Amino acid sequence: MKDLIGKWKIDEILMFDEQASDMAWVKVADALKNPDLDEDYVKTANSIIEFSDNGLMEILFPIPDELSKEEIDEAIASGEVYMKNGMLVVEKFDWKIKDGKPYYDSKSEDEVLGEKTDPWVEFKETPDGYEIMTFRIVKA
Repeated sequence: MKDLIGKWKIDEILMFDEQASDMAWVKVADALKNPDLDEDYVKTANSIIEFSDNGLMEILFPIPDELSKEEIDEAIASGEVYMKNGMLVVEKFDWKIKDGKPYYDSKSEDEVLGEKTDPWVEFKETPDGYEIMTFRIVKA
């Protein structure tokens, strides 16, 4: 298992491939060349995922140019986001190691056949890093 503590960048994003009519992993550099790429994908592609040794995983986004200082201050005051290392933390999750494997709390409250599902989701290890959610991440 690779050491999670520290900053990770998104190397690949799971996206819909129209030619294959299926989902496919796309390198961020290639995805960003697509002029029709959804703006949220662009923001996500430039984010950093930081794991701390206290079991917190934070997703940090660069501050969008179009946001004014007042808008940022308002979002921070509302508790929607907070600042860290000059970036906006827009989401955070708990993470842990269980039986030598990393997991994150997806905060899912789903049920299957009336039974609550476990919200803890295992990271899938890749040759260069991990697969988590719809991202493949590598050390930054």
